[in-house]
Amino acid sequence: MTITQPAKGPIERNLIGCLCYDPTDALFAVEQAGVTAATFADPRNRHAFLVAREIVHGGKHQLDEHTLAAALHERGFENADAYCREVFERGQNLTAIPTYAKLLKLSELRREMKQIAAELEAQADDPHAEIEAIRAHAESRLMGLAIDRRTVSWSDACRTRATMWTEARGRTVAGGPGVIGVPFVADGLNRLLGGARRGRVTVVAAPEKGGKTIWWGNEAIGQAQQGIRVAAWCGEMTQDEIGGREAARLAGLSSFALDTGCVRDTELANVTAMLDEISGLPITMSDDPMDIDELCSWLRRVSAKDKAEIAYIDHLDLIDGRGNDYERVSNNIKRLRELALQINMPVVCMHQLSRAYQKENRSPDQRDLRDSGKITHNGYSVSVFYQDTYGSTHDESKIVWNVFLNRGGPTGICLFHRRFDTQSMPECTREEKESWMRLKGWKTGDE
Repeated sequence: MTITQPAKGPIERNLIGCLCYDPTDALFAVEQAGVTAATFADPRNRHAFLVAREIVHGGKHQLDEHTLAAALHERGFENADAYCREVFERGQNLTAIPTYAKLLKLSELRREMKQIAAELEAQADDPHAEIEAIRAHAESRLMGLAIDRRTVSWSDACRTRATMWTEARGRTVAGGPGVIGVPFVADGLNRLLGGARRGRVTVVAAPEKGGKTIWWGNEAIGQAQQGIRVAAWCGEMTQDEIGGREAARLAGLSSFALDTGCVRDTELANVTAMLDEISGLPITMSDDPMDIDELCSWLRRVSAKDKAEIAYIDHLDLIDGRGNDYERVSNNIKRLRELALQINMPVVCMHQLSRAYQKENRSPDQRDLRDSGKITHNGYSVSVFYQDTYGSTHDESKIVWNVFLNRGGPTGICLFHRRFDTQSMPECTREEKESWMRLKGWKTGDE
């Protein structure tokens, strides 16, 4: 049996007729179906829908033909009487609302696709347009349609927050750190940051060759082993280099020794087994050179297709773009913040420190972010970590992690061991941290 769909104009008027027939229940059903003013293609129907919704929200429990016509007249609607007569003659049936809403949403989707096609045709006819830019634009727009961009009401937002706090409380009572976002492997970071917050950008800065790739590689593998789906873009190293490092770390060997062949057959077999194990982890990684448009498109695709729960970007300086370094980094962090909000996924960005603090022989801080631009403005939390080689008392075997900006909670310091031979940064215990703080002459929590 073939079902012939009616034209979109009558469907739109039928939906308005349902709204007028039983305003309170019908408006609730219409809004639950995701129908907004933009869903209507006909501007007259769009205008009538907005007026009817305004009247219902004003407390009107009955909406007859004359009331709607009078309201439309006041707003300059031509032939309002004839229009309302036609609306009220059509299907005033609440059970038809889901069908009408679905057809309208499909029509809206088709309109958006036609608009994208028209934009691409115009760009393709431009002899000065770059093919890569056209492709990135098309992919970005189409992925935007593929992602469910539902609107959240105030009551939904409140329920979401209440559920999040209830879950965090349950974890805390059970002896956990009470993580709100996607948990890090290091408990110290979870206690300070509450995990990687969804829809937010976390910036982690370190000196050149200071261990940025080591840290996020350890985190990505550890999170994936816990079942968290991870996405990562590595602009500094290739996928096989990162995989080799992590396999060597898990096997307790030096990746340099493996590269030079200075290992036993049994050790090599053990590392190969580790590679087979981590190859099956839920990690999606790319080492292709990308500009910010291509990177955002790739992250949208990974979010929609692979259901990634957290993304690592290594690092902001290596994302291609136009303008000087300041403008490029500023634009990159702003675009990633917007993307994180859109796909509701935490984005952890690596960044590099300038070398000014080394010349001044002091520990790095916020002012040492290279080409910082708007990093502190767009980042939800910003941290720097570095090897403890500064000051009269120091311990070069330690990595100091300083959280100096955290919009969701406290700032403070975490402490890690420096084990670059096995490419790992294990977290120090509480006793080790207190011993290090006494070495520095700082007060511990017990003092």
